[in-house]
Amino acid sequence: MPGPRSAIRETRAITILLLLIGMALVTWVVFSAILRRRTQLISVRGMSTTADIGRLNDMPRVQARDLTMTGSDSARLTVVTPSDAEGARSGAGGTETEFLIAINDGDPGFAILNQWIEDQSVLGMVVPPESRLLRLRCLDDLQPLTLRRLDT
Repeated sequence: MPGPRSAIRETRAITILLLLIGMALVTWVVFSAILRRRTQLISVRGMSTTADIGRLNDMPRVQARDLTMTGSDSARLTVVTPSDAEGARSGAGGTETEFLIAINDGDPGFAILNQWIEDQSVLGMVVPPESRLLRLRCLDDLQPLTLRRLDT
């Protein structure tokens, strides 16, 4: 017949076993939650001006060379990729790319593009994959411009 000490040992053993199972369950729940939401743990640049300045280092640099109206609500925008950082200011060209964009001469973006062409401003350009958008941001004054592409 087991004595009172063996009953206490059994109770302790069961308590320790239940605590270990509980800790393993909590660890598994926390770990799986972290794996499911790991994108929230990765540092992502925000939408502020400071974040945009940081992102400008990652963007390809271009210059708007020409804006030609092709219809009442469409235009052909030609951008050139400077061959180097100095080439952007000197006008020495690199690769030319043309975009057919939705814009008319009354849109605010039309005046902004013409000003960038006049000033030969260096722009950061983003063309999101599988999107009809063209995003430009002037490196001098951080003026953003989002255009809808018609050539996709």
